[in-house]
Amino acid sequence: MIEDRSEELAAFCLRHFAEEAVGLQTSSNGHRADLGNEAILSLVRSARNAAKFEGLWDGDITGYSSHSEADQALISLLAFYTQDEGQLDSLYRKSGLCRDKWLKRPDYRRRTIERALSNLTETYAPSDDGARMVGGNGHRHLPSPSPSLYKEEGRGRKIEVVRFSEMKLPGPRRYLVKDLVLAAYVTLLYGDGGVAKSVLALALGVAVSGGSEQLLERKVENCPVLYVDFELDAEEQARRVHQLCRGQGLDKPPDGLLYMSALGHPAKEAFAAALEACKEHGVELMVVDSLGPALQGDAEAARDVIGFFQKGIEPFRAEGIAILIIDHQSRLQAGQSYQSKGALAVCSRLTSPAV
Repeated sequence: MIEDRSEELAAFCLRHFAEEAVGLQTSSNGHRADLGNEAILSLVRSARNAAKFEGLWDGDITGYSSHSEADQALISLLAFYTQDEGQLDSLYRKSGLCRDKWLKRPDYRRRTIERALSNLTETYAPSDDGARMVGGNGHRHLPSPSPSLYKEEGRGRKIEVVRFSEMKLPGPRRYLVKDLVLAAYVTLLYGDGGVAKSVLALALGVAVSGGSEQLLERKVENCPVLYVDFELDAEEQARRVHQLCRGQGLDKPPDGLLYMSALGHPAKEAFAAALEACKEHGVELMVVDSLGPALQGDAEAARDVIGFFQKGIEPFRAEGIAILIIDHQSRLQAGQSYQSKGALAVCSRLTSPAV
């Protein structure tokens, strides 16, 4: 009896016989494929990062926390030479990284390509010595690039007035968890002690790093996550993570969920190590548990708080990394409420009936 292998045959054909991108063809996202596939491969193989490309092209994911992270790295390299979504898809299918997840998950393909395009800061242009800087991401239907186009405002630049009418229209805000956690920005998760904020943050980390499509009925964008712990030891947090994963039907924690104990270390030293780890592993979300120990100053003093965000947190933002900070709210006094203290509770959303 001959078994039905039609799906496998279709996947094989898509991978090995995908049509070459045609020069001057315009894709659905409005970008032309000015270079053919072979021309792009020739260019990237002669670039300074050729060794990195060759490893990814051959399917080697050494140095990456997951296959998905390697997928993102390859698409991001290719996006420098073409912003045509169809051509990026065609090129990836010819690589050694190509797998069923790419072939059968259009949402995964779209998300990976959109992330690469939204983070572009320069593109290849043969008319001006190979590369040119671009002022925006050029994709009106894609999320705004992270970090912001205006992140360097006020840093040594001349103060000037511009017209809103002359400013480029950014795309929609990019979220790692829709309407809860913004990409490349700071989100504060606060509440009284003992209301499971750390567990909620760990559950969010599992969802974002583990390939979940939704959390609390909200769309999730997947990426590696680093949990920086200033409070507990690795043993207790590992126990919590394994319990959460069992509750979600996972055999083990996701490979993209990373942990760093900062207990007993100066905040400056811990954040320097965390930033290097984020760059090394392609982390796009860092969880800080919690604000008090990480601040190592007076939370009521504006100078200490501003200094913490400028020196400790801003370097991550400049790299396009989102930060979720857990903050232990003091217990309410008579006549007080969280609203009267001027706070916005993300925690209340996470503990809604949708849980």
